[in-house]
Amino acid sequence: MPIRCHDFVRSIVGSIFISIFLSLSACRPPSNPSNPLPVSTILKNLEDATRRIKDFKSGADIVAYINDRRGRVGARIRYLAPDRYRIDIQGGFMRIMAVLLIENQNVLLYTPRENTLFEGTLHDHEVVVPELRISLADMRTAALGLIDLQPYVEGPITEYRYENGQALISIRQAGRTRTIWVDPRKSVVIKEEERQGDETSVTRTFEQYNKRKGIWRPGRIRIRSDVREESMDLVYYTQSVNGGLTRADLTVRFPDSVTRRPLREVMISR
Repeated sequence: MPIRCHDFVRSIVGSIFISIFLSLSACRPPSNPSNPLPVSTILKNLEDATRRIKDFKSGADIVAYINDRRGRVGARIRYLAPDRYRIDIQGGFMRIMAVLLIENQNVLLYTPRENTLFEGTLHDHEVVVPELRISLADMRTAALGLIDLQPYVEGPITEYRYENGQALISIRQAGRTRTIWVDPRKSVVIKEEERQGDETSVTRTFEQYNKRKGIWRPGRIRIRSDVREESMDLVYYTQSVNGGLTRADLTVRFPDSVTRRPLREVMISR
């Protein structure tokens, strides 16, 4: 009996859809794999992905909520591996309100309006960035869209499991529990959470990932502090990865008349 043309086409199309479905199902890892990657491999993949970023330049809009008050600024961000940052905080009419320079653990914060240079280190935990009221460490995290992996690498790891296809890794540090959720397929952090006892103190989320020069980059970073009732939402509007920045691109020449003060005074004077 001859096969009708439309039956033949329907059969072929059906076979194609079934093949595509089976292919995608095979590529998609189970939400809770029976043989998960070792936690050391997960962390090494994250470190390797971070090392691929040699330099980074971006523009971003930042919205901060402080005690139900909303503030908005812009940021020009430049980064040079392994640990050198320049972040220009901009107000209305592109006016530079503050320039934040970080190299290793050393911090310089310059406020042009007062012509004052605050000097200190990242260990000044209570210091906040002017106009944003967020910590220096969180500003660094938001600027580059990467967390500090060193505490997780050093460990010890207190929990490691899979949750909805993501690897959950926890450590204890200074009486707090820190946890990251990792997408093992892309080797990126989706969320980090700090808890003090049963209460969440800080949550950092990394969203809208896209590839740039073969490197997965978040397009949006949210940081919320339940302790201070503050939050920050950073959205990149431009990103450039490995474009060839040099130290000169991150250098600032301060006026000879600049006033120098300890960085810890920022939280008092702001």
